[in-house]
Amino acid sequence: MRREQLSHIVLDLCKLLLIVGAAVLLSMMLSRVNDDNNPFAMGVFLLAVALVARLTDGYVWGILASLAGTFCVNYIFTYPFWVFDVTYPGYPLTILVMLIVSVIIS
Repeated sequence: MRREQLSHIVLDLCKLLLIVGAAVLLSMMLSRVNDDNNPFAMGVFLLAVALVARLTDGYVWGILASLAGTFCVNYIFTYPFWVFDVTYPGYPLTILVMLIVSVIIS
């Protein structure tokens, strides 16, 4: 792998981490405003997935962002909090929608 390709991969990885990290921080701040289950997290992470898919090259980064976003919404912002629970109603639809958005934009 050439140095130029490696630097491009590292740049796309940094974009992914920064955008998903910003989505986590924004959703946490919105959770403080709304003490109940965070209704804004899904929209924030959907926007993050769209940004990652648009600002990076290829399908891989958008797909990774959709998987990371789905995991974060389920683990951090869905009751029971800080527990990974795939029995949550609508969870498969959440994964599918975020994946479709990332593939279309990529």
